[in-house]
Amino acid sequence: NAGPIQGLAIGDKIGIYSNDSNSKLVACIGYVSKIISATKCQIKLDTLFSDKNYLKYHIRKILPSSSNIFSIKLDKSLSTKNKKKVKELLKLKPFVVIVDSKQPTYDLVVNQVNDDRIILVVGSSGNPFKKMPPLTLNDTIGQNSLLKYIDSANSIYQFLSFEFFDNLGIELKILESNIERDKYSINRQNRQQYDFDVINNSNSSYFVDSWYIDEFMNIEPLNEYFSTEISAKANKKWSLGIGCQPQFACGTSWVYVFFTKEDLDFYFADSLTDKRSVLNSNPKIIQQLDSSKKYIGDGIYLVKFRIDLE
Repeated sequence: NAGPIQGLAIGDKIGIYSNDSNSKLVACIGYVSKIISATKCQIKLDTLFSDKNYLKYHIRKILPSSSNIFSIKLDKSLSTKNKKKVKELLKLKPFVVIVDSKQPTYDLVVNQVNDDRIILVVGSSGNPFKKMPPLTLNDTIGQNSLLKYIDSANSIYQFLSFEFFDNLGIELKILESNIERDKYSINRQNRQQYDFDVINNSNSSYFVDSWYIDEFMNIEPLNEYFSTEISAKANKKWSLGIGCQPQFACGTSWVYVFFTKEDLDFYFADSLTDKRSVLNSNPKIIQQLDSSKKYIGDGIYLVKFRIDLE
């Protein structure tokens, strides 16, 4: 009961792990062989799995498909020592490709600031990651932090590529200062409040999952602002305040609102915001999705709002 919306793609390497807290060894390994729908896929095992008590185990992605590539550019500001260390560390991430310095598009840039520390910059905007301090690569703490930020960025980039088009009879409008705005781009400075008007025209109730994503290291559920369910033939009004923290740059933020027929679990694997235990039973993961893939008719309607705060 998991598919692309939980981060699974064809070719992903899958591990089956015991829920026993004393055991961290993989019980069996397989791979995703077929996508059935947005929330369902088929996994083929490389070895026999004789234990039929499946509740004793949970599934985790071990390695993403090689078709999911994340591009990183090394800026000319990097010292020879830091460039060598970054290349060495990125060998631990098989989904990462280091692009030529002249390539016009890339996901991330590794920059160096004064005193020999490095930062990550978003390729599409040139803005540094929010809430990421400059890191030194002289010790394992800084090296491991860099790899975690790259994992998190990859996870979030893939999440941003989601497209789900099953309308379900939902209308969603966003209002700001009582003026309806283009729902895909809203430009305002610093802190601003937005009002959401949601109408369910159908005869079915739907579950609601809403997320705030800033560029790109902070992901937060919007449970305190948005209801978790909207009833049939109902109208809901939600209010959301968005702003920048004084110590960080503003930049681009996104609000993603999912309406689903089933109550789905959303998790961000390898993200700094992921506080789950690795032994959580049956984790469902948002991590990888082919950005060219569109999902229609799986009972999921996604509305995206981009907010540019300056």
